[in-house]
Amino acid sequence: MTRSVFVENYHPIHASRLWIEAMIMLSKKTPSARLQTVPRMFAAQARAGLTLIELIVVLTILVALGGLIVPILPGLLAKTHQAKCATTIPEVNKLWIQSFTGDLTYPDVYDSLLGAGGTALAATLPGAPDVGGQLTTGTLNAAEITALNAIGVTSVVHLDDASTGPGLDNATVNAALLGTPIDPLADGDTVAMLAYTPSTPPVVGDATASMLSLGIRPQQYPADAKFLVFGIGQNCTGVGAGGQMIEAPIHFGGEEVMNPAQFYQRYCVIFMVSASDQHAEFVCACSIHPDGFDGAEAHVRDYYDDQR
Repeated sequence: MTRSVFVENYHPIHASRLWIEAMIMLSKKTPSARLQTVPRMFAAQARAGLTLIELIVVLTILVALGGLIVPILPGLLAKTHQAKCATTIPEVNKLWIQSFTGDLTYPDVYDSLLGAGGTALAATLPGAPDVGGQLTTGTLNAAEITALNAIGVTSVVHLDDASTGPGLDNATVNAALLGTPIDPLADGDTVAMLAYTPSTPPVVGDATASMLSLGIRPQQYPADAKFLVFGIGQNCTGVGAGGQMIEAPIHFGGEEVMNPAQFYQRYCVIFMVSASDQHAEFVCACSIHPDGFDGAEAHVRDYYDDQR
């Protein structure tokens, strides 16, 4: 009904008149309408930038924030280091145990921690020359070699710690590049070992402090036990395709004295050998520091001690 009324009242002349009036009004109002509909964001862009006062305020806030953050950074680096070690060391322990469980052998071809000549500790070790008095050298006899061979440990590679050459570029990554000549362990060879005297109980701060940090109980081992320390480098059979891990992990410390570019910072493993009972066994994985060796528990303890 409404539609029919509209049609009946419709007249072309009236419609044309209305249309012309609307166009006239629109043409008159268009300029002002355009000005009124300009978005505020475009008006804001008309400004050239920050005023001098605003810039000073922003810089003051940034300086204040920097003053708050900079003192915290060393602590954050230390905590990152502690957390990483607390997870990496148990993982290495698990992988090495799994290797032995699977085929009764451990990965082979470790970094010897000895210099290129294979007769003395490498000069690039942290806390050189003896990792803060916690590392020394010893020799292996035929019985000890046999015991190590029985669990799959047969060879090592020595570190390039010369004043020139690849070792100068990076004391960790280039210490023993992939393909470095392999040295089979033989009777009379020099090896790196914990500075441990069986007749002296471990004491905090002396040459046997690492035994405490690693949780090693000497009374559980033979009196002539030697605790050999090897690094897990790129040549290790536990690294790469078919190994226990894709890449040899690097221990990033929170201090300049543990900078991997200047000091050897691979994770290490410790094996015990004893000539008296022709016995050898895997003891634990650990990280190397300027003052000795630490296990996972030591890093967890340090992490929470720093929060107090």
